[in-house]
Amino acid sequence: MSGIIVYSLAPEAEGHGTDAAIDAFHNKRGEIRSRVPIVKLVASAITIGSGGSAGREGPVAQIGAGFGSFLSKLLRLEPHDRRIAVAVGIGSGIGSIFKAPFGGGLLATEILYTNDFEVEVLFPAFVASVVGYTIFGYVKGWTPIFSSTNITTSQDLMSILLYAVLGVTCGLVGIVYVKSFYGIRSLFEHLSVPNFIKPAIGGFIVGIIGIFFPQILGMGYGWLQMLMNENLIFIPVLMLPILVGLKILATSLSIGSGGSGGVFASALVIGGFLGATMWFTFKAIFPSIQVSLASFVIVGMMAFLEELVKYQ
Repeated sequence: MSGIIVYSLAPEAEGHGTDAAIDAFHNKRGEIRSRVPIVKLVASAITIGSGGSAGREGPVAQIGAGFGSFLSKLLRLEPHDRRIAVAVGIGSGIGSIFKAPFGGGLLATEILYTNDFEVEVLFPAFVASVVGYTIFGYVKGWTPIFSSTNITTSQDLMSILLYAVLGVTCGLVGIVYVKSFYGIRSLFEHLSVPNFIKPAIGGFIVGIIGIFFPQILGMGYGWLQMLMNENLIFIPVLMLPILVGLKILATSLSIGSGGSGGVFASALVIGGFLGATMWFTFKAIFPSIQVSLASFVIVGMMAFLEELVKYQ
């Protein structure tokens, strides 16, 4: 269904959406067809709601960028201002869905470049992101996406070194994640079948994996919350490193095949699983460490997400 909707109405809505929004900013004078946000919304809901390994953040970024472009056309803005509106739409969408308005504002300025910031975007992005967050919070509630009462950490040299090792590991696995995603995407692009069938092939394989490892289906935020709460009934410790690899594979298949969904949520889940894996490894070697499992899960999430943002 996702493939038929996307490839018959708006092919640029396939994939995670962030690339397309950035491409519109740099190469298309901020112009995005008005139908793209609606197509992206419906196709992403189908992909994620049916169990595809994807998140809401990428689609919301493209949807926000699309509405920014639509408003700029409605107000007959110049290309320069239209590009700013597109960037502001990206930031406000992500700031709302993450319930992190200031983070969304900053992301709008930095996600557009590898080594630079779009300074002109900063102020309007903060305004739009806060307003978007306020509306989203009013409807969906103000509770943070994640919460934990088990966070304990330490500032001793051993803990800092362990966090550093976790950071290096997240960086290396992040490279594998990005290369796997674009490798599988390239494979599906060269597959000799109609484009609208490709998401079904990716989804079929993910579904088979999900029969045996349901932890890789959907966004996966619930599994992260279980880890933070040290509820390991449904996540055996020995399964954690396997889940890291399978979540990378499932996300690459779900989105790289042409399905509509984001890669940021999956990055958080992979980073959290990786942080938990490293914590259990360190705990076995250094039983006296004073850092909690929840701390390593959260740091792993942030480190891995930052790696992904840099690659974007």
